[in-house]
Amino acid sequence: MGGGPTIASYTSIGTPNTAAETWTHRAMMDPSDDKTLPGPSESARVRDVTLATLDGGGGGVVVGGRYLVHERIASSGMATIHLGTSTGAEGFMRVVAVKRLLPELCTDPEMVAMFIDEARIGAAVRHTNVVATIDLVRDRTDVSLVMEHVDGASLLALLRAGQLRGERVPRGIAVAVVVDLLRGLHAAHTAVNAFGVPLEIVHRDVSPSNVLVGADGTTRVIDFGIAAARGRLHETRAHETGVKGKLVYLAPEQILGERADARTDVYAAGVVLWELVTGERLFHGENDLAIAAKILAGEIAMPSTLHTALAPFDEVLRHAVAKERDDRFPNALEMARAVERCGVSASRDDVAAWLEHLLVDAASVTDAHDTHGRSMRASRDEARAKDAAAHFRSALRTLVERSLAAREQAEGLASDAASVASRL
Repeated sequence: MGGGPTIASYTSIGTPNTAAETWTHRAMMDPSDDKTLPGPSESARVRDVTLATLDGGGGGVVVGGRYLVHERIASSGMATIHLGTSTGAEGFMRVVAVKRLLPELCTDPEMVAMFIDEARIGAAVRHTNVVATIDLVRDRTDVSLVMEHVDGASLLALLRAGQLRGERVPRGIAVAVVVDLLRGLHAAHTAVNAFGVPLEIVHRDVSPSNVLVGADGTTRVIDFGIAAARGRLHETRAHETGVKGKLVYLAPEQILGERADARTDVYAAGVVLWELVTGERLFHGENDLAIAAKILAGEIAMPSTLHTALAPFDEVLRHAVAKERDDRFPNALEMARAVERCGVSASRDDVAAWLEHLLVDAASVTDAHDTHGRSMRASRDEARAKDAAAHFRSALRTLVERSLAAREQAEGLASDAASVASRL
């Protein structure tokens, strides 16, 4: 496929996807990352002005007239992610996640188009195993994406926590997580627009950092920032921008600069499954070129060569990570059904308990790794996990406390306005 990108053209190899940690407020943020609402009032304008006055006082800023944006909880190369709340009549309040395009990019038409594409693609996919896109807010100085808030952690964070404890992912958990992932991907692949026209969505960046495991035991797909889809406002051209995604999860056709399809995501999901059940990385190499060469060679060691007990996964992975697309599962749903036949899937309660087990007591893990002389970086990661979990719990309490204060302030302003008006 002449004209394909060289390995040197990769723009995100080795760069953790910090945006993928956006919806996890409990623990284990990627180490490289660097409420109260007013009650009903006579005037929506009074309400909005009241909320805006909270800015600078720890309350946050208002976007879209009804979303109160609080402190930043994560960031990526083009956006910051915040804990937020949405407001409604009669004191209605809902916790959300607000992804805000960086101010310096809000005047860049290309960046804005990419952000809008992410919102439109996400909104078109409505499924239990996909984080819901709620709203897109735009004005002259701000572009924000409002999404479902999910209490949980990325699969990447959970794998790191397990590594620090010296624990592998239980087989039933691996099956449950990957089946949910595949069902979410299938929903994206088969999504249609309002007229029933297939959108042909391909995620193109399936990896542990873009898989969110919720405290409810449900796994969800997140971040359609570089997804391919029919009708995008901005078309990503590989030869200009470099292949997007994380190298070790790229399918051969992505490295060659060929068009991605649903089977491209199937391949990446297969790599995730391989790593979950074996506890090891599938592709290793001295540099990116060496890793890419192994991916293109298509020589994959089956799990049973590492652990004989993993033989049930061999046949699934033989198809999932096949070099040629035609040799893979035709769609993500078929792969999900095959994975379910590999063994007993953990229940939602089991998955939730696994997450809680890994994240509930980060301090004890920190002490353990210090005792055994583990790296300082791992120590910092665990400390940050503990701080993140405590911060989130505190933030939720603060939201409720602010709600009462903001309501009283709104009512006071409305009363003052009425008093002034009566004198005119």
